[in-house]
Amino acid sequence: MKQQFPHIIDCTLRDGGYYNNWEFSKELVNDYLLTLSKVGVKFIEIGFRSSENKKFKGPTWHSTDNYLNSIKIPKKIELGVMINASEIINKDEDYGTYLKKIFLIKKKSKLNFIRVASHFEEVPSSIKICKILKKMGYFVFLNLMQVSEYSEEKLKIVSKKISKSDIDVLYIADSLGSLKRENLKDIIQIISKNCNRELGIHAHDNLSLALDNTLYAKNLGVRWLDSTVLGMGRGPGNTKTESLVLEILKTDIYPMTKLIERYFLELKKKYNWGTNIYYYLAAKYSIHPTYVQELLKISLDSKEILKVLNNLNQVGGQRYNVNLIKSEFQKPIKFKNGKWSPIKSFKNKNILIVAPGKIPEEYKSELKNYIKNNRPAVISLSPNIDFDKKLINFFVACNPLKIFSETNFYKKLKAPMILPFSLLNDKYKKKFSKINYLDYGVGVNNYKFIFKSKGSYIPKLFNLAYVLAISASGKAKNIFLVGFDGMNYNLSRKKEIEEIFFSYASSKGSIPVYSLTPTPYGLNSKSIFSLVYDK
Repeated sequence: MKQQFPHIIDCTLRDGGYYNNWEFSKELVNDYLLTLSKVGVKFIEIGFRSSENKKFKGPTWHSTDNYLNSIKIPKKIELGVMINASEIINKDEDYGTYLKKIFLIKKKSKLNFIRVASHFEEVPSSIKICKILKKMGYFVFLNLMQVSEYSEEKLKIVSKKISKSDIDVLYIADSLGSLKRENLKDIIQIISKNCNRELGIHAHDNLSLALDNTLYAKNLGVRWLDSTVLGMGRGPGNTKTESLVLEILKTDIYPMTKLIERYFLELKKKYNWGTNIYYYLAAKYSIHPTYVQELLKISLDSKEILKVLNNLNQVGGQRYNVNLIKSEFQKPIKFKNGKWSPIKSFKNKNILIVAPGKIPEEYKSELKNYIKNNRPAVISLSPNIDFDKKLINFFVACNPLKIFSETNFYKKLKAPMILPFSLLNDKYKKKFSKINYLDYGVGVNNYKFIFKSKGSYIPKLFNLAYVLAISASGKAKNIFLVGFDGMNYNLSRKKEIEEIFFSYASSKGSIPVYSLTPTPYGLNSKSIFSLVYDK
C-alpha cells in the first residue's frame, strides 16, 4: 500500500452500485480501471464481497476472485473490497470459517485491502474480523458508519479499542451526509487524541459539502479520501473523483472527462443521483439517504415525500428499514408418453437452463466456473446460443415446426436432444436415425402443468414450458435460469412467458426457479456471483 499522502480511494463500483444494482459492464470496468490508473488514482474499491443471494445483484456486489481474474487490472492499481460486518456476525458459522470461505489468503488473491463496514455496536466483532483478515495478509480498514450520530463518549470508546487492534486505518463515514466543518473538526480531534491509526473519510453530499469536508479533513491530517466518478453513490452521492484529481493529484483530467462522457453521463441521466432539497432535509433530520432514494424511485409528489420525511423524523430513520416504504393460443394436443424418464439424470440435481438471450460478458466466466465446480445439468433452449456448447449437457425442442427448421443443427450437436418424438410424423422420424435424442412425451391442455415420469402436460408448446416440466418430472433440486433477458420479445410474447412461469409455480410438484442473470420477468433471483460460495 504505497503512495504519497493523501491516498484517494475510488469506490464507484461499490457505492455506485446502489443505483444500478452493481451491474457494471465489463467494458466500463476495464475502461474505468485504465483511466484511473492514467490520472494517478491507485486505490480502487472494486465492490462488496458478499455471499448474500436472497435477491439478484450484479458482479461488483460479490466481486469474486473469479470475477477479478476476468477483468483487466493495470499494474499500478491496488484493489480492495468492502464487507458488511452485520453479514458476517449474523452467520451461524464462526468468523474464521466464513471469512476463509469467501477470501483466499492475500498471496493467492488480486485483492490488496479489505474494508469492514461497522456500526457502533458491531465494533467489537468487527475488530475480531479485522484480526483474521490481517492474518490472511490483507491491509485492513474499519469503516465507522453514521459517525455523525456518535457522542463524544462513544468516539472515545471506539478510538481506544481500535488503537489496541490490528486495524491499519480507521475510516469515518458521514453516512447521513449531515456533517459540517465544526462537527468534523471535533470528531477528528477526539479520535486523533485516543487512536494512533491513520484516518480516512467517506463523505456524502446531502448538504453539497462532500468535497469541502473531504479537503478540510485532509488539512486536519486525514490521509485516506474516498470519492466516486461523477459522485455516483448511495443517495445524493459522494465527493467527485474528478474534483480530487484536480485538487490533489493535479494531473491531466482529460482521460476522466472521456470516461465520464462515455459512460457516466448516461448513468446519471438514468438514475439521477445528486443532492436536492429532500436529501438536504434527510441530513438535517438524520434520516438514512436510501429512504429518499426509494421515495424518488416510486415517484411520489413533493407533498407526499415531505410528509414521509417528517414521519421518519418522528420515529427515527437513521437505519434503513425496507419494510417502512412499502397471446397466441394453441389447440390442445393429446398426451402421449415418451420412452425416456429424466429422473435418473436429474433427481436432486440443480438444473441450469440457458436461453438464447444475451448473457453479459461479465457473467460468462462466472457461469463457466460454477458449471465446472458444481456440475449442474445444463440444458439449452436452442442449438443457437452465444455460450460454450461444450458445457451444455442437453438441448430441448418441443414444437414440431421448430424441430423441422433446426434438424440440420441437431446433427452437429454432441449433447443429446430432448424432444417429444411422438409428435413427429413417420416420414420425418427417419431423419433422426443419426441424431442423438431422448424421447420425452408431451400434451397441451389449457394453462396447466401435469408432471408424469415419461411425459407431461404443458400449457403451451414452448421450449420453456417443456424444460420446466422435464425438470420437475425429474425431481430436480432447483432450476436456475440464464439469458432470459426478454430483449427480442414484444409485450404479447413477454406476457405469455410470464403466464407460463406463473402456471408452473402454482402447479403441484413444481420445484423452485431462480434467475441468475438480469431478467424482466417477475422471478425469484439469485446471483451467479454468490453461488460460488454454495458448497
